Amino acid sequence: MKKSSTISITVILFFAVFLSGCSPLMWKASLHQYENSPIHIDPEKKELDLIASNVFRIQTSVKFQLGELTPTVSAIGLATSLDPYHLLTTGHVVKIKSFQMATPLGLIELPIPDDQKLEEETFIVLDDGSRIKSHVVYSDEENDFALLRTEKRVRHFPFTIGNSDDFKIGNFVFLFGNFQTGLNVRTGYVTQLNFVRYGAKGEVSNINESLFGVSAVTVEGDSGAPIFLLRDGRFELGEWLLFLCLRPEVWVSESKSTPSWLILAGI
Repeated sequence: MKKSSTISITVILFFAVFLSGCSPLMWKASLHQYENSPIHIDPEKKELDLIASNVFRIQTSVKFQLGELTPTVSAIGLATSLDPYHLLTTGHVVKIKSFQMATPLGLIELPIPDDQKLEEETFIVLDDGSRIKSHVVYSDEENDFALLRTEKRVRHFPFTIGNSDDFKIGNFVFLFGNFQTGLNVRTGYVTQLNFVRYGAKGEVSNINESLFGVSAVTVEGDSGAPIFLLRDGRFELGEWLLFLCLRPEVWVSESKSTPSWLILAGI
């Protein structure tokens, strides 16, 4: 998520969530395992382009009361069409809970309580600059995802929703991300099948088997970006980017792009 009042920073750790299930508009999933390379994609079907056409820019703006002021804060992200009227995205992009303010001591983050919000709206932003208003019809705050319904029909190419139980280390993934310079498709691999937290003494304090890691390159604005895996050469939605957790002290990179971990949560 990128807020209009913040400056660009390098993101090197972020989280995503997996949604399992199916839709009558989506193909039936195969019993075969996910693939470790893209060699079985049929280029003549142009399925990569068709899947990419399901990804939309979204922007949420909230006007709120701050003393005698009524500032407006915006957040940008991505959403994926599940059918011509419904899209999947992250909850924090469609409900802004805080904002950052520049002070002599640096940036500070301040909450935006619901009772101080005067107006909060989410729009799909199309390539010609036109906008389609969208409404949240369901949200899961704990897992940070939301389902939107648009006021107008949007393009949709049917696809299968995958199953995180089938993920293996080494599975190949596509991330359809950031729109700041146009839709950018990145690739990576599943690198971890659970997420371990350590205590103050270095002991294992928690193991979450519903979280798993994927190698990727991350940029601002990727919140809600869908991540697809391959099964039998066909694309399946595996997860989508949830939120950014900044850890600039952890990684050292000699390249212009920063290698990152995607932490993916299975529902």
